[in-house]
Amino acid sequence: MTYAPGRRGSMRYFFAHGNHERTQLLGDVAVTAKIVVFHRHGKIVYGGIENSSTFCFTDGAWKNESPLPAHEFTERLISHVSVPTLIVAEVPRAILVEGRSDRPSCNPDDRYYLNTMLDGFVPYFIESISLKSSDYLPGDVHNLSKEVSIHMNLQTHGEEFAAFLQLYRQRYFSNQPVESAMVLLASCLLHILKMPFDFETSILQGLM
Repeated sequence: MTYAPGRRGSMRYFFAHGNHERTQLLGDVAVTAKIVVFHRHGKIVYGGIENSSTFCFTDGAWKNESPLPAHEFTERLISHVSVPTLIVAEVPRAILVEGRSDRPSCNPDDRYYLNTMLDGFVPYFIESISLKSSDYLPGDVHNLSKEVSIHMNLQTHGEEFAAFLQLYRQRYFSNQPVESAMVLLASCLLHILKMPFDFETSILQGLM
């Protein structure tokens, strides 16, 4: 999903919102998150957008017994990111971290925005980026953003996609007249695609 000459076999991912955060989980900490796996054509095959799950840690140790897709990756990532965060990865395809018991509650506006993004943007993004998964090279982000935005605009969208773009416009372009949906989409994609990560490198760099 990111660069072709990168670490083969290492899980690759993008931040649609949020970032890594070096943190320690002391004592009992519960993380509220949604783990959703999509088919490469954007259909959900695991989890759901409607319901959140609670994942428990004690002094950083994972306490849940239920199996998860890409367990080690998911466990490390949800405990080493800012709150809230939305990640698009190879498997699982999307992780939305909505809260932690040792942090203040997530802002309702942020929660609504990210859930709208997960519902209305991420499925189309996954379908489009999967076409370029082996071709992306570092420094190619402008070309990739343009190609992905063109493909996304050729797809048949539901109301959720338009709702997300309207929220994105209000959130980031409230003081600027932007008429074109392509401009909004290209801006969003550029923000996401400019900084890809892979699991092994993130561990080696102490990001999680």
